[in-house]
This record gives sequence, C-alpha cells and structure tokens, in this order.
Amino acid sequence: MIDSGFPSEVFGAMSVLFRELEQDRLRCIDVGARGGIQNHWKPYRALIELDAFEPDPEACAVQQQAKRPNENWYPVALGPASGTAKLYILKKASSSSLYPPNPAVMSV
Repeated sequence: MIDSGFPSEVFGAMSVLFRELEQDRLRCIDVGARGGIQNHWKPYRALIELDAFEPDPEACAVQQQAKRPNENWYPVALGPASGTAKLYILKKASSSSLYPPNPAVMSV
C-alpha cells in the first residue's frame, strides 16, 4: 500500500481513488517549478508522475539532488521557440522570467 500522507480516516474515504491511480499515475507538468511540488499536491505525491521544468540551474539542481521518486527535473525554460534566452532572476526568485522586469508593475 502506498503512503498517501493522509490521516487514516481520510485515506479510507479515498482508498478507491488511490487503488485506481496507484498503477497508472497522473502525469503532471510543472513549468517554472522552483521550490518543488506545491503544497496542495503533496498528499497526492504517490499518485503523480511529475515532469518539472525550472530554468534556474541552481534551483533545479537542488530539486534534482533530492532524488524523490516519480519526479523528473529539467533545467530548461519552455517557450514558443527553440534556442537560448536570457533568464531575469529577481530578488523574489519565484518571479523570475524570460521577460525583462517592468519597474512600474514591480512597485505596485
């Protein structure tokens, strides 16, 4: 049996879902995956096959080193074209982007 992370009474109510998905995991794609899987997905971690794309190589390496099962980490950005681009890493790293910062928006 998989470890769902749920208390036993909640897990009992969801056992059918877990039984069905245990053999055929949900495929999740996280684009801009800094910090790892979001908290609201963590209880379902055993049911998810995650492909995570994080263009900041250092942030991606942290997640890759954790070596969690069913997680595949790629140190690339996704966009409409192949090639190289500049990644603007901001003080609030989760706001980093391929688009240059807009000071008017940032001051709001």
